Amino acid sequence: MRRREEKKNTMLLTVIAVATLLVAVVGATFAYFSLSVGGNATTTATVTTGKVGTVTITGGTTDLKLKVNATDMTQAIAQGAQHDYYAITDTEWPTNEGAATGGIYSKSEQKFEIGKATLAEGDENATYTCGYKVTVTKAKGSSEGDMSTALQAGDVFFTITGDESSTIESASNVDLFSAKEEYKGTFTLKGGSATSTVKASLKLVNQNKEQNALAGKEMTVKFTVAADEEKPCTITTTAAAE
Repeated sequence: MRRREEKKNTMLLTVIAVATLLVAVVGATFAYFSLSVGGNATTTATVTTGKVGTVTITGGTTDLKLKVNATDMTQAIAQGAQHDYYAITDTEWPTNEGAATGGIYSKSEQKFEIGKATLAEGDENATYTCGYKVTVTKAKGSSEGDMSTALQAGDVFFTITGDESSTIESASNVDLFSAKEEYKGTFTLKGGSATSTVKASLKLVNQNKEQNALAGKEMTVKFTVAADEEKPCTITTTAAAE
């Protein structure tokens, strides 16, 4: 009789253990595929069950500024060759090349980081894919003159670029005069930890023609990066090597 009771107890404990394991596996699996990112400029996607990792998309707004004086705007005509003047941020003022003549520009291309995705404590065998968007806005210039109101086609161009882990829809050498406001891209992060960035540059093209309407006027173009709520983060796993 005692042996029969012990056998029943053993079977009962086995059933309870199996049921507990199934609940744990189902719960972990559900949490594992519940990663999502909202639409804020700084967004964190976190899953606390299992080693899934945290993806953070940071960006906010980056201002790129341009101002080219009248003397600089005549260089293309004087030399018979196109001149490019690149926008800078406030941190480059007043050490930029145009400062001596009251300008705000660099003569060499400047690419500024406008957004970043960071993966922390991720699964070594997982790939994290997160959508993001870049909004491009022309802001009013200074009281000395607003360049944005005098723009014509072919005057100012911008480029948005990713790195080896970031892609962006066609946004290379886009004419600001006719540009759309929003561009979308994807961050693809792999392994336990990774970082991916997106950058932007802006230039005024001084052509071999009269552009006096732009001379001495200032313009700010705002690049705002945020998570794309229409393309939340997803996870793709691969089998670990044996």
